[in-house]
Amino acid sequence: MDRLFFSETLKNKLEKIKTCALSALEAPAGYGKTTAIRRLFSEGDASVRWFTAVEGMADNSFRWFIRQLGAVDETAARELQDLGYLNRSNATQAARILSDLHPTEPLTLIFDNFQFALQSWQPQVLDALAKCGEGGLRTVFISQNFGRLRDVLIALEGSVCYIRSRDLLLSENDVDAYARQLGIDADAEEIRKIYLRTNGWTAAVSLYLENLKEGLLEGGSEGLDDLISVTFWQKLTDTQRETILRLCLFDQISSEALDALVPVSVLPKEELTPLLRRRLAETDADFQSEVLVASAKLYRKNGMIKEAVGCYYRAGDYEAILSLELVCLITENFDGAPYTTVVRTVLEKCTDDVLRRYRTTR
Repeated sequence: MDRLFFSETLKNKLEKIKTCALSALEAPAGYGKTTAIRRLFSEGDASVRWFTAVEGMADNSFRWFIRQLGAVDETAARELQDLGYLNRSNATQAARILSDLHPTEPLTLIFDNFQFALQSWQPQVLDALAKCGEGGLRTVFISQNFGRLRDVLIALEGSVCYIRSRDLLLSENDVDAYARQLGIDADAEEIRKIYLRTNGWTAAVSLYLENLKEGLLEGGSEGLDDLISVTFWQKLTDTQRETILRLCLFDQISSEALDALVPVSVLPKEELTPLLRRRLAETDADFQSEVLVASAKLYRKNGMIKEAVGCYYRAGDYEAILSLELVCLITENFDGAPYTTVVRTVLEKCTDDVLRRYRTTR
């Protein structure tokens, strides 16, 4: 079953991205932003290049932008590189360089998970990118939120393609069209129930229709957690549930992560992550600890120290926290616990011998 459905209105908006110098998609996780863009551009198109920002890792999105730009305008890339780290003091100069861009061929740059990179970008640069259409450079930002840059996008709305969460939701008529496309004979009352129970969220509508088509859903459910439980969780074996719970602390899963955490490659869907993390919290303490420690080790290996501390803290492995480099974390929170609380707990729980050992090794 094709679980993807795009309304005609959304399709028309997405098509504009191909000709618009600057495009922005803003919506919470699970709304289909990335999927929509991947559907729009052909795989293997060398003129389309992707950058995906990762939470907790040092952002190098603008440096990546400069490197890609170098393939079509070496002069502009070199001038941007010479400016050094992009900040408010040189943003106007960077914008001036971009406004004089002369690409030798078309180039589309897509930035996914941009909410983890937006602090590295300045409003003047976005304004300049919005005016690069004639030169052949197109930029697409995909983000859960645009924070301080949202005002820039609103001001440019007449000249950029700005798609928000409301544009990605299905209307009641869209739900009806989706059902008919799948060969589901649902009356107006049933369509209305689906729409109200899912709020037009495409992923939830798809789950509902899939089970309705298979005759597995009777009377529906009142909330998204219940819907996901009925349509997904209750169908899994104990082994499948355990496998997915091992993965739910990560938003993205690489093959390396799978090898480290689970025996089989079962990937959680983005929209299931909050539910799965709640399910993990309901399991026995030993299993939770095992999952948390394995996840902490992987976070640590990938330089994501904040996330590693959070997992070790929840697992109660306080000695492991002492083994980490904790500099620059004093302003952070770890699953709701401030840095001072974590430090106090570690000092209280670790023995004097453990504290002396780590004190002498630093």
